[in-house]
Amino acid sequence: MDNELNVEMQLAPFPAAELREAAFEGMQMLFHIEALGQPAYLRLTTYFEVEDTHVAFEFQNLDAAGNPVGEPVEGESTWEELENDVTWPKSMTTVTETSLDVVAGHFECWFYEVKIDSDEGPGMIRAYFAKDRPGPPIRFEQFVGDELTYLMELVDGHGPSWEIDLGEEE
Repeated sequence: MDNELNVEMQLAPFPAAELREAAFEGMQMLFHIEALGQPAYLRLTTYFEVEDTHVAFEFQNLDAAGNPVGEPVEGESTWEELENDVTWPKSMTTVTETSLDVVAGHFECWFYEVKIDSDEGPGMIRAYFAKDRPGPPIRFEQFVGDELTYLMELVDGHGPSWEIDLGEEE
């Protein structure tokens, strides 16, 4: 990144190199997701190829019992793309430190609060990044006005697939 970009954009909580260092093949993250007008669901993200330059992953939506819903979706991103996904204009972003309890546990976090403007009107993004877990936010909220339109929260993860608890009976 050049200096002009650094001046205009808030730095991401984790640089690409840290994201790469923390990732491994078989890593999984399970999120609870609520989107306005849709039933709540789970999303299981699995990293199946981790390279120096990129990660290949799969998203699988699940119902509350952990059963697959629909077909899995595969994707690929460079580490820089993942870093840039959580880079917002500095003039619209406030970063503080906080603690947060989610289903996955208690975390010390960087809290990003970002003013946004969408087709539906002005709003806010609130993203909580666990300081000791480089990767996506452990909680992500998007508001239009005062209405919560999207919520994503870590249920379990950052471990190998055999450690993810989908609540299934053994």
